[in-house]
Amino acid sequence: MAKYSQDFKHKVEQAYFTGIGGYNTISHHFSVTHSLIEKWVVQYQKYGLDGLVVQSSRTIFSIEFKMNTVQMILEGMPFQEVRRQLSLSDRSLLYRWLQQYQEHGTADIKMVEQLVEALKAKFYADRGYISQELKSRVKNQDIDLITYHRKNMQSWGLSKEDKYYLKQ
Repeated sequence: MAKYSQDFKHKVEQAYFTGIGGYNTISHHFSVTHSLIEKWVVQYQKYGLDGLVVQSSRTIFSIEFKMNTVQMILEGMPFQEVRRQLSLSDRSLLYRWLQQYQEHGTADIKMVEQLVEALKAKFYADRGYISQELKSRVKNQDIDLITYHRKNMQSWGLSKEDKYYLKQ
């Protein structure tokens, strides 16, 4: 459940546009941070009411997208410009991807991506959605990856089901 509804965000950004006050005045009135108000105003200006929609699920980005994004940052493009060009709403994504790249490089990111795919396959296999042969192949090939990356999984946004299977 999102902390702020679309209606609340719309009220706040409309208070800003009607000239009731600046970011600080409005932030005190609505008890939200001025940085959130700035974010909502920019989203409203860029996308209209759709920019204030509460997202119900996470977006899964491909390894190529993540690597291209990290490359833009490494080439010197400011974080805010990268976010604006790629329409990324979560500023922590870029920092996380860059940190993972700097700590582990490309190979580790690809291994984690493969692990997540394997966990999804295992999840469906355990529920009888795919063949027993595929289930055993996933179990045999990826048990070492699961052990190795167990401590790093939290930063990749795994679902509760995936975390459950990591513990087994």
